[in-house]
Amino acid sequence: METATANGAAICAEMSQIRAQIENPATRPTVGVLFAVPYDDPPCGPKTSWTTQVRQLLTVWKQAGMKAFLVPAVPPASSKITDPIVQNDATADPKEEKAAFYRDMRQYPGLAAADPGDVGILDAGRYLRDSSGQYQWEMPCVEGGEAGCSAAQTVAVRNPVDGGLHFCADPSYAFTGALCGAKFAAGERRAASSLAFGLIVSLQTLTRASGIAGLTSSSPAR
Repeated sequence: METATANGAAICAEMSQIRAQIENPATRPTVGVLFAVPYDDPPCGPKTSWTTQVRQLLTVWKQAGMKAFLVPAVPPASSKITDPIVQNDATADPKEEKAAFYRDMRQYPGLAAADPGDVGILDAGRYLRDSSGQYQWEMPCVEGGEAGCSAAQTVAVRNPVDGGLHFCADPSYAFTGALCGAKFAAGERRAASSLAFGLIVSLQTLTRASGIAGLTSSSPAR
């Protein structure tokens, strides 16, 4: 698995690394996964929106013969899938940062629907919400226990100081961007497990259809 990662980087800032991975036979991916916070960067051009950058990335991946997967934003803790700000810009202040965040992410289903043979959607929040669709601050520990598990058999899965956005529960993480320690990383583990589940199901279908064997991923990271 290959990655193109940076904190707070726009896709255009990572394109040279992504192209280098594609051009190198040792790192050439068969599948690309985009899991990133929408980030508009002036060097990309004053009118280069996040959606424009995503379209450009999808074009590069498609030209390389890759299957692409887009991962929409996981709403912050205490949000629900059905919340207006997550579902519909018309009911939210368009100047509000979260409204812009979800507006861009809501473009993903349309991009996938326009090219279903090459673009799919993955859900990173499957194990971060309850059965009603509400995203949680804490989740039950996995059977047998895990790092960070409390006496109540729950574990924190979202950051307590940034509105429950990041999956690392370390309060300092939102300010430092350092690697998340295991006892704070239960949210990261669940997001990763959710993506792995979706990839396995999707790639099993893809492999049967096209004979692809193996997976490498180019993914600008959160």
